[in-house]
Amino acid sequence: ETHCVRDVFAVVREPPEGGPIELRVKHDGQVYCELRLEAGDRFSNTVKGFGLPPLRAGATVGLDIVSVGGERPGADLTVTLRL
Repeated sequence: ETHCVRDVFAVVREPPEGGPIELRVKHDGQVYCELRLEAGDRFSNTVKGFGLPPLRAGATVGLDIVSVGGERPGADLTVTLRL
């Protein structure tokens, strides 16, 4: 089924050191939203679903890790799309 998204965010168990983690969430190969975890933070920004297109039934959802922290990249990344 097609679903509207409430919000999107990312969490890591170990935060990055020396630089941020930058992520791109994709929907059928197109950028859906971008997330960023600053150095030392365990939680990213939260992207509200208002204004984002619905997730279409049968579509693919992907993730690009654009960059990671310099000294330590962080560990155990989870990206959540709440419907």
